[in-house]
Amino acid sequence: MRWRRTAGAAGRHLRADWREAEYCAVDAMRVHYLRPADLAHAPPAAEVARQVAGQLAGRIAVAHAAWIERAFLSPLLRQAGATFAAKVIDTAALARALGYAAGARDGREPSLELLARQLSLPVYAPHHALGDAVTTAAVFLAMAARAARPANQASAGPVSARSLLALSDRHAY
Repeated sequence: MRWRRTAGAAGRHLRADWREAEYCAVDAMRVHYLRPADLAHAPPAAEVARQVAGQLAGRIAVAHAAWIERAFLSPLLRQAGATFAAKVIDTAALARALGYAAGARDGREPSLELLARQLSLPVYAPHHALGDAVTTAAVFLAMAARAARPANQASAGPVSARSLLALSDRHAY
C-alpha cells in the first residue's frame, strides 16, 4: 500500500510520500487518490520515518483526533528506531474541553468537518491530507482564541502552547 501524509511542524509543512509495497489495492486508491504511478519514485518508508522523526523532535504537534495520528505514525517511526514522543495538542480534545463536541455521534470524536462548521470555518478538501491539515490549523486557531476568551468572561488573558497542551491532555481519549 502507498501512503501520503501531510503534517505541519513549527510553521513548516512536511509532505511525505513513500512506497510501502508494490501492490496498491483499488479500494485504498479510492481513499487516498494515489495511483502506483504517482509514487513510483517515492523513497522507502524507513527514509521518510527518519524525516518525520526529525520534524517532530522537540516540537508540539497539532492534530485532530490525535490517537489516529499516533496509531499511524508509531509503527512508521519504529522502523527508523524512533518513538512517537512528540507532545500533541488535539483539536478534538480541545473541542470537548470547550463544549464544541455536541453533535458527535455515540460519544465519538467530533468530526473535523462538523467542528469546522460549528466554528463557522471553511472545510478544505475533506479527507485529503493537505485539506485536513489546513482545516485542522484553522480549527486550532479558533479553539485557541476561544480558550483565551471563555463564554462567561470578556477576556481571560493570553493562552500558551503549554496551557493548550494541558487542556488537550485533560480531555484526550
